Amino acid sequence: MNRLKFAEFISSTGKIYLIRTNKRKVKVRDYDELSLNAKYFPMILRELVAKPSGLKVDDFSSFRELMEVCKAAVTLSGVSKPGKECR
Repeated sequence: MNRLKFAEFISSTGKIYLIRTNKRKVKVRDYDELSLNAKYFPMILRELVAKPSGLKVDDFSSFRELMEVCKAAVTLSGVSKPGKECR
């Protein structure tokens, strides 16, 4: 049985987020098509950010912080394809 693994991420505002890092257990449907497009932010927050749980796009005080957390979640979780830059 594979256990979920986590990484801690501290945003530029000092908030702490816990990111799921074991991509085999993360239920993201299409890793190859995942890009940091705003339409994916709700899914990234729901599937990859473990704490704070239930995080929504509207919970962020700025778009910059939302983008920073989503980019970190994708990078730390390992769901982006090797050799491809997360934008």
